[in-house]
Amino acid sequence: MKQKKRSSILIIVLVVLVLIFLAFTLSTKEKSGTLKICFEKICIDAEVADSPEERTQGLMFRESLPQNHGMIFIFEGEGIYPFWMKNTLIPLDIIWLNENKEVVKIMQTLPCMEEPCEIYNPEVQARYVIEVNSGFAEENNIQVGDSADF
Repeated sequence: MKQKKRSSILIIVLVVLVLIFLAFTLSTKEKSGTLKICFEKICIDAEVADSPEERTQGLMFRESLPQNHGMIFIFEGEGIYPFWMKNTLIPLDIIWLNENKEVVKIMQTLPCMEEPCEIYNPEVQARYVIEVNSGFAEENNIQVGDSADF
């Protein structure tokens, strides 16, 4: 009887451990990977950069970016987050969003061909920053004050 009870407890413990592992794995996959971001008339698939290492790497060394794709940089809180184009080979639009996911600044950027690289400073508080192909914001009539949904 004691052996049967121990086996039952062991099975329960194993099931709980497996469930914890699966929950951790699924939450990690949701955190990184891609995120669908929608503006009023267009959606993009954005790679998520939410760790210091991912934010530092950004879109460096990419030779192209598919249409309606980009990268979203997610910061822990609002702040002023300047960007530069060091080792970025493609021209980009940078769209800063505040905590409420409202566009607070848009800048078109060019690849940095020689140092020192220009620093694109929004001079406004933001929590999220989206990089997309240059001209995306203008082509899709995205303006300061617009909202994003993700």
